[in-house]
Amino acid sequence: MTASNQHALPLPASNTSVSSSLAITASHRKLHAYFYDVLTLINENAPQAQVLAKIADGICQFEQVRGASVFQHELDKKRMHLLIDVRATCGEVARRDIILPTDWLCPNPTLCDNAHDLSADPAQLQPWVIALPEVYRQKATDVAEVFDHNAIAQFCKADELALVMPFFADHRMCGVLIVFFQPTYTLGDEASALIKTFAKQIEMVMNNAGLREQALQNAVKLERNRLGRDLHDSVSQALYTANLMAETLPTVWEQDASKGLQQLNDIQRMVKLALAEMRSLLVELRPVVLVESSLNDLLSQLANVVSYRSKIPVEVVAHERSRLPNEVQVSFYRIAQEALNNVMKYSGASEVKIELSVHAVGGLLRIRDNGRGFDPTIVTGTHMGLRIMRERASEVGADLKIQSQIGTGTTIQVIWDRYGNQDDD
Repeated sequence: MTASNQHALPLPASNTSVSSSLAITASHRKLHAYFYDVLTLINENAPQAQVLAKIADGICQFEQVRGASVFQHELDKKRMHLLIDVRATCGEVARRDIILPTDWLCPNPTLCDNAHDLSADPAQLQPWVIALPEVYRQKATDVAEVFDHNAIAQFCKADELALVMPFFADHRMCGVLIVFFQPTYTLGDEASALIKTFAKQIEMVMNNAGLREQALQNAVKLERNRLGRDLHDSVSQALYTANLMAETLPTVWEQDASKGLQQLNDIQRMVKLALAEMRSLLVELRPVVLVESSLNDLLSQLANVVSYRSKIPVEVVAHERSRLPNEVQVSFYRIAQEALNNVMKYSGASEVKIELSVHAVGGLLRIRDNGRGFDPTIVTGTHMGLRIMRERASEVGADLKIQSQIGTGTTIQVIWDRYGNQDDD
């Protein structure tokens, strides 16, 4: 037994003496702890390599185990590469970047084919035993130039006995788990069941990685569609309208110069609207802009979009003596964005004022409009727009106040204090 494995646990066995029952119980407790830790890492979306290392480390805690390796099948190729090798956790020399032909890890080609094509039930598949030196002697002459002959020789001569178990992802065999045992250990059903359990955890890791990638692709697709709609509804429409007005401008000018001048001003307004909308969409495409730009510039950009869209003048008064933390700045921007959207949709206001004050101890954002207002007892924080603003503020520990009254407009105030929330009028 190696030094790093001196406190290793015995493998669970069905036929044990009373004197060893405590050790077996400890072994089971150790297994449960490792499975719990692995599930925690999976739920926390930990990196795949970290989770696989944790699984293999759990395997290596047993005294008869000399090492564990996870091989991943290379798509459309009859070979596997070493995804992670954690032999070092068992005191063995770590070997990485090793590639093996698929048939080296499967003495029965039909079994491998069935596992890959799932013509056989994966639940019925059992681990198979291979003697690596024997495999090496049989297959060494078949090694193609693409494989590192010396690395394979070192790998295969390292241990005499190994248990191989395939694992699956998306209904396809995507790799194998290999567990190396002491040459004197007699492999039985208990060891096979244990390896199958660890292989199932590897499957969970692989499938979760696939689901995360699919979710990311779906999110990108949805965002691309949303931006496409926004481009059509805002920028494209503004430019189309400006183009039509420009085409008719010469005729209108000849008939009435004053109307021509008005139409020229309208064209200018539509072009400014398209420019403001485009800048706003660029912020959505590059969220890093929200933390790279000053909050004053971002709010001014929002104000321009609202002014050009709704013809409601929006005044921005900002004093930035310091910078807010990135997450707080993003929260302030998103709250202002939601508040201004509500102004355009519901307020009927004729003017809006945005006040921003950022200093060493915190920041204040206040948005006021002179619109129709609302009754806060009827329009509560459960309404979508207000709930979004409250959630944004809560995420960064800011205090959000909404004051409104029928006929007197609405004031939305956000206060963030580096040293704790305080009211700031």
